[in-house]
Amino acid sequence: MRGAPPRGLPAACSGPAVRGVLEAVARGPSLLALDYDGTLAPFRAERDEARPPDAALAALRRIAACPAARLAVVSGRPVAGLERLLDLDPLPELHGSHGWERRRAGGAREDRALPAEAARALAAERGRLEAAGDGARVEPKPSGLALHWRGLAADEAAALEARVAPRWRAFAAREGFALRAFDGGIELRRPGRDKGDAVRDLLAETPRGAAVAYLGDDETDEDAFRALGGRGLALLVAEAPRPTAAHAAIAPAAVAAFLACWAERAERAGA
Repeated sequence: MRGAPPRGLPAACSGPAVRGVLEAVARGPSLLALDYDGTLAPFRAERDEARPPDAALAALRRIAACPAARLAVVSGRPVAGLERLLDLDPLPELHGSHGWERRRAGGAREDRALPAEAARALAAERGRLEAAGDGARVEPKPSGLALHWRGLAADEAAALEARVAPRWRAFAAREGFALRAFDGGIELRRPGRDKGDAVRDLLAETPRGAAVAYLGDDETDEDAFRALGGRGLALLVAEAPRPTAAHAAIAPAAVAAFLACWAERAERAGA
């Protein structure tokens, strides 16, 4: 049938760009980097309940066991949160807080600290939000603050955004921060590091010619997609098409199948 995937290949792995990178995985070294929320783990109203499906974890364990395959999670979450949520032993390399934190696969940390004045300004803003009763919706990060309204009714979410967003726009302009939206909230973030920087760090340590892919779902992942340049596959995880720098797209429900395809080829490379 025209448009059908090749025999024996899941639809998630059947597009030309995806097939090309998977063929390269089977030939030698590879790097697979992926976002956490909305990509590896489904969104949850309670953020501490956002865990990857069993099938995705099983594929990641297979990839991590392949000597020629490198695995990294690149997330807006702090590294400590990823450590709690990822049921993998050993843990892969973790880049948290949009690249401000790095935990290598062996556990060594390479974190970057905010200037003291910026850190004090963030602490004061967090205190103000707690005093106003909005503290439960604020996630502190090494590089900023995130405000979450996922799980709230539409009118409650709109009211929360209306209370906080104008103040955060003024804060960003005054203190040298950026205010960026994500799926389910907004984030104050200190410029200087983003997911693209994390990807560039990984690429600098990856041999030329290695198979490389990055999977992500939201606006913050566009930095990582652009950072790949011509070095690998940028794969958008989305239910519906949208403007993106990614080369191809798959649905969230297909991520586990893609990871299984990657695992099978990575095992073949080590055979």
